[in-house]
This record gives sequence, C-alpha cells and structure tokens, in this order.
Amino acid sequence: MGKKVTHIITGLGKGGAETMLYQVIKFRTVQSLEYKVISLGGSSYYENILRKLGIPVEIYPIKRTPFSSMHHIIESVKGSDVLCCWMMHANLVGFIAAKFADVRHIIWCVRHSNTGGNFLKTRTVRIDSICARLSSKVNTITYNGNRSRNEYEKLGFCKEKGIVLDNGCDCEEYAPNSEARGILFKELGISSDKKIILSVTKNDPIKDIPTFIRAFAVFRKRYPETVAVMCGNKIEETEQLLSLCQEVRLKPQEDIFFLGLRHDVPILLAACDIYVLHSAGEAFPNTLLQAMSSSCLCIATDVGDARRIMGNDRFIITPQAPEAMAMKMEEIFAMPNEEQESVKARNRRRVQKYYDIRDIVKKYEELYT
Repeated sequence: MGKKVTHIITGLGKGGAETMLYQVIKFRTVQSLEYKVISLGGSSYYENILRKLGIPVEIYPIKRTPFSSMHHIIESVKGSDVLCCWMMHANLVGFIAAKFADVRHIIWCVRHSNTGGNFLKTRTVRIDSICARLSSKVNTITYNGNRSRNEYEKLGFCKEKGIVLDNGCDCEEYAPNSEARGILFKELGISSDKKIILSVTKNDPIKDIPTFIRAFAVFRKRYPETVAVMCGNKIEETEQLLSLCQEVRLKPQEDIFFLGLRHDVPILLAACDIYVLHSAGEAFPNTLLQAMSSSCLCIATDVGDARRIMGNDRFIITPQAPEAMAMKMEEIFAMPNEEQESVKARNRRRVQKYYDIRDIVKKYEELYT
C-alpha cells in the first residue's frame, strides 16, 4: 500500500501555487502515492478538475467557520503519512492540524517573495512571523526560487530545512501554434497587420498594472499599429482601469483589450508578439515560463527569479519603470526578424531543458517517498 499524501492549500483558484499543486498530481510518476487535497475555502477553479482525476477534494472555509473547519481538518489529516502545505496560511493551519493529528512528516511550500510587507496584508506579515518561529519543527521547507528562499531565511525561517524547487511548465500545452493569431484576431475584431503586446496577470497591487499601461501608452505613440491585450482575474473594465486608460489616452477595446480570466492562455501566448511580466514582486513567475515555452519574445521586471529563468539580462528591466519598459519594447521591435526568431527558439529550448514539468514533479515525489 502506498503512502498517503494530503495536500492543504489556501484555495484552488487559478494561481501559481494552485497550478503547481495540480501539476504535481496530474503528472505524477509514482502511482502508489495516494493523494488528497484540502482547500481552506478560497476560489475553486481546480476543485472539479482534481476530482475528475480521481482525487478527493475537501473544502473547509476556515475564515467563515474557523473552529468547526479546524476540527474537520484535523480529523481529515489523521492517518496521512505526509502533509504538504501550500502558501503561508495553509502552512500555519497545516502545522497545527498535523500536531493534533499526529502527522509527523510536514512539508511547507513557500510560494512568495517580497517579505517586506509593501504589498502584503498585515495579517499575512504576522503569519509569516509566526511560521518563522515554527519553521525548525517541520521536515522540509520548499521555495519556488532562490530569492524567495533568501528573503524568508532573513526573516528567520530555518536554513537547514530549506530547499529550492522550481516551478515547471507543460511544454506540450504551452507551445507555438500557427493558428493562434487568426483565432485571437478574429475574436478581437482587429486587422491581421496589428502587433500584440500581452500581459497575463491579475488585478492586484503587486502586479503593478499601471506601469504596464503607462509603458504601452508611451510605446504606442511610436508604434500605432500595436494593441495591448491583458487577461487574468478581475482584469476587466473596472473604474480603476478605465480611469488609468483615460489618463494616458488609450481607448479600451480598441487600443487596449481587457479580457478577464481566460482558460485559453496557450492560445493568447502563441498569438502575441511580445509578452511582458510587469510585476513589482514575484517569487517564480509561472506565466514567464509559459510565455518562453510558447516561443514568445519576453520582457520581465527584475523580480523573484525572473532573471535566472530568462538566462539573459538583456530583456530584464527595473520594476516600476514605465519609460524603461517602453524602451525595451522598442528595442525588441527594432531587432531583425532573424534575431527575433533566434531569441524565440532559445526561450523555448531553455524551458524544455531546465523547467519541464515532468522533471520538476519527480523532485516533489522524492520528498513524499
């Protein structure tokens, strides 16, 4: 009989940690591992997807019903050989549950950098501090990047327990697609001679959407044949985004398109001319891997492990610097076609070599077995 591995995670929305958890299960190579997933009640995109894989999923809304949820979680994790916790709130809840349920193998997955609190809620900063004091009592702390590990160990997380496990990308799903441009151009109702600057993000301060919009506004003055496309959670025509567009004189749904949460990101990436990661803080950005695997030309702010992922400082820029971002867009457009194609091919090869999800999953499985 195989080992029972229970995963506990803050929620099952379409975020980086949730995607990585799903991929660890989807691409598993050790079939004897018995998985179960506990969600603390966040959004639930992956809930039914995991169930279709035959994985039991339990939802306990701990913010709404903290005492009864904690009781159910303790009961649920009893008998587990390994408790793997994803994100800081789940790390703390999982640690408490494991102690009451006598689960002795605890793994924490830290999926964040930027511990200074500039973009973090006060409660999250407090939980970080509590977890730092408890960190020597878990078996392993995994970080999805070197910068994340360095920042949290400065905060007091146990250095002896820490390892870095990179995110991975499904290079078969995120791949060049000759039909993608036609699909997206038809949906947007734009002419085929347009160039597309793409952002895959979410409406959160740490993603720094204003920098991207301001940079594109500057860039478009020189390249009026371009459009910007943004998608992700709450990337819609909100008052905030419309006001920002008005400020820089961009017309929504004409110069810049807000597409909301999408489930066809591989098509969008394969269709774009430049992908931009514009965050003010990240740990290990999944979307940058996905864009590179799709053979995109990429620009990334110097956040988290973006510099290591790209392996080329030429396309790294300072965060929160719209003028520098606009200049980098111009530099890419000025590159000869042959050079552009060379960079695209290099990006895909790099992800295939270092970040293929099937290789990354094996490293997680080594922690469980």
